[in-house]
Amino acid sequence: MTTANRRSPKGIRVHRVRQLHPDDAAVVDRIPVTSVARTLLDLADVLQPRQLIRAIEQAERLQLFDMRAIDRLLARSKGRRVAKLGAAIAAVTGEPPRVNSDWERDLLDFCDDHGIPRPELNVTGEG
Repeated sequence: MTTANRRSPKGIRVHRVRQLHPDDAAVVDRIPVTSVARTLLDLADVLQPRQLIRAIEQAERLQLFDMRAIDRLLARSKGRRVAKLGAAIAAVTGEPPRVNSDWERDLLDFCDDHGIPRPELNVTGEG
């Protein structure tokens, strides 16, 4: 839970921020929520790089990832999480292959961990 409020609901781990920009929060079905961009930035504080990459890939698969919203958020943010989120986005968008599933990401991670050349993913062969 992310909040600019001082109260901590019992049994809920709270991530406190000094303030939330109006673009970073909304109310959905009477439940206050943060934007996907803000959620990814907050996750950069607590996730390992591979986990953050997977969160970005999942947001892309669900068609929730909005690079313009990320750019606006990063422009008004600072700190190491900005660099971590930027690096994770570069890993997802800056180099082939793009992955369509966690299984494909697992395969790439396995290859990287063991010095095995990465396979081509999601390519069309012979037309």
